[in-house]
Amino acid sequence: MKTFMSQQIADVVSDFFFWRDGSPLFIVTYIPFTLRRQVMDDKRITAEDLEAALQADVKVLAGQIVQAINRAKAGRIIADSEEPVRDAHAEFRQKAYQRALDLLQDKALQEDFSPSEDPPGPGLAE
Repeated sequence: MKTFMSQQIADVVSDFFFWRDGSPLFIVTYIPFTLRRQVMDDKRITAEDLEAALQADVKVLAGQIVQAINRAKAGRIIADSEEPVRDAHAEFRQKAYQRALDLLQDKALQEDFSPSEDPPGPGLAE
């Protein structure tokens, strides 16, 4: 796999964008789809991983929904609670998506940079 990636890495192209004074602004890197697909195929997260990471956020969301409904005036439950509940869901959606991306990144880093199986020798342990 590393050989394939080494061969494919030559196909990666970067465009550099600069300010008028020549200072760097940003870099756009184009990675071939086949390389991206190969790199990401073995780095998947599960629904159980995400569910475990979101348990506290689900409790917060439930609390915000209940609070919005309980604060609503009689006869105006929907009118008074709809916006706070929608805002709470929007915040939760952003957090959930960010947690999923963080889990995926953590899994990729953990698999790519895991320590070797052999512990270092006595002189290298320091």
